[in-house]
Amino acid sequence: MAGLSGRAAAELRVVLFPVLASTAPGRERLERALAALFQVADRHLPLLAGLFDGDDGVFHDAADDTGALPTAAVFVAPFVRLLADGAADGTLAVQDDPVEAATVLFNTAGWGYVQLRHSQRWPPERARDGVMALVVGGLLPR
Repeated sequence: MAGLSGRAAAELRVVLFPVLASTAPGRERLERALAALFQVADRHLPLLAGLFDGDDGVFHDAADDTGALPTAAVFVAPFVRLLADGAADGTLAVQDDPVEAATVLFNTAGWGYVQLRHSQRWPPERARDGVMALVVGGLLPR
């Protein structure tokens, strides 16, 4: 499981690199990053569905002083960057705590997509469009 999870995580890093290197507006890059996240999730759907409730350490850093398991920085950092870039160019709202917002974004989008695809058997387009609209819509400037 650890090897398969590591492979999926490495694949995500590879597909996110061109998005992070792009000079497109932050919102557009965020949408591309989420689409890439969903494509990787589709390629590893049975594995991710099996990991959903497990604490295998693949997605988590060591427990903080409250006992909570923070999402590993390798998954959160790209979204922190995209949120900051979108706030700077005005296409996304400024976040009071960008790391917290990126953590919620990664987990809500990623696990929400896996749930809709695997457990509810939604087609990829329906799951992608539904999660994308809700998540990105919540990050737009007011």
